[in-house]
Amino acid sequence: AYAAYVEKACDEIKSQGKILGAFIMEGGMSVGGVILPPKSYLRRCIKAVRDAGGVYIADEVQTGFGRLGKCMWAYQYSFA
Repeated sequence: AYAAYVEKACDEIKSQGKILGAFIMEGGMSVGGVILPPKSYLRRCIKAVRDAGGVYIADEVQTGFGRLGKCMWAYQYSFA
C-alpha cells in the first residue's frame, strides 16, 4: 500500500511530461527502533522511479555501517 503513493507520484510526474530527478531513501530506519519497509516496497518504488526517468539513491547512513546486519544494505539486492 505504501509503495502506491510513490507509484502515483511518479505516474503524475510522467503524465505532465516531466522527468523525475531522484528518490532518496534509507533502506531501514534505526534511530527510534528498527523500522523496515514492507518487503516489496523498495522494489516497487525503485521500478516506478526508474520508469519515470529518475535514479534511486540509497541513503545508508545508519544501515551502511552494519547496524541492521551486513554493511551496505542495498548491495545485498540486485535491484537496488
